[in-house]
Amino acid sequence: MSADSRIHSLGETSAERVLGRVEEAICAFDDDWQITFVNDRAATMLEHTPDELLGEELWEMVPSITETVVGEQVQEAMSTGTPARFERYNEDLERWFKIRIYPDSEGATACFNDITDERGTQLDLQRQRRLFETVFEETEEALVVADTDRRITDFNPAAEQLFGYDASNVLGEQTRLLYADDDEYVRQGNRRFNEHTHAREETYLTEYERADGTTFIGETFGASLDGADDETLGFLGSIRDVSAQIEYEQTLEAHNDALQAFHDIVTDGDWSVDERIDGILELGSDYLDLDIGILSTIEGTEYTVEQVETPDDSIQPGEQFDLGETFL
Repeated sequence: MSADSRIHSLGETSAERVLGRVEEAICAFDDDWQITFVNDRAATMLEHTPDELLGEELWEMVPSITETVVGEQVQEAMSTGTPARFERYNEDLERWFKIRIYPDSEGATACFNDITDERGTQLDLQRQRRLFETVFEETEEALVVADTDRRITDFNPAAEQLFGYDASNVLGEQTRLLYADDDEYVRQGNRRFNEHTHAREETYLTEYERADGTTFIGETFGASLDGADDETLGFLGSIRDVSAQIEYEQTLEAHNDALQAFHDIVTDGDWSVDERIDGILELGSDYLDLDIGILSTIEGTEYTVEQVETPDDSIQPGEQFDLGETFL
């Protein structure tokens, strides 16, 4: 039997030997507050040797607890005969303890368990949770959390604003509600939201649908939410509307392509002047999304078509119109 497992009491019994094997600190006293049982761990915590404690009055040997919550709880448990359970921080030891007191007609038994590491872990988790909740509520990014069955479990205010739904109306619903296309919903599920094959983190573009039926392109950062054993608990999607950005980029790209095409036409030495004009008219019609492109001359009120780009040849070069009949 190790030193920590030895017990000291006024008359050792088999039950007391069993108690001596437990890891927590245990101390018992009778109805006159005389200490009748103590194990090594409890004696160390009370800053005495077992022999110094046995047979002595609790309040004389440990006066530091007299005016504390511990002392009050011990006295109340003894007077009411009701067990007490509470946690207490010891400033001298800089440790947290879980304390349980079990009274009966002959006295009481007190059990002390050091929970500093456990409490520290709990506090860290609580801080992380509070930080997550703060970020979740206050971020401008729309955040949607879904479980492994793709049911929405969290929907932050930014998501409410982006999609036009109140959180209370979407919680518990399938994320299909947010997609503009059924096939895309299925593809996303197969590729990214399968608990066995999903990507841990990925950014992708998806077309979403708002509550009013309008759609937008959302840039989505998707990540799995995993437990301590790496088990997938759910999925987080951070979504922002990039429709305007994509439209601008597409417009800029089309503009640059048109400028490059225009440059190629006017600098191509193999083309005649008429061929270059035809090429510019075709390019301009395509870029401006027009049905007809015309190069014309105007003399007085007479409008003359010199060259024309039209899909059905409804207008021919050389045709003349009264200027008032045109769009000019």
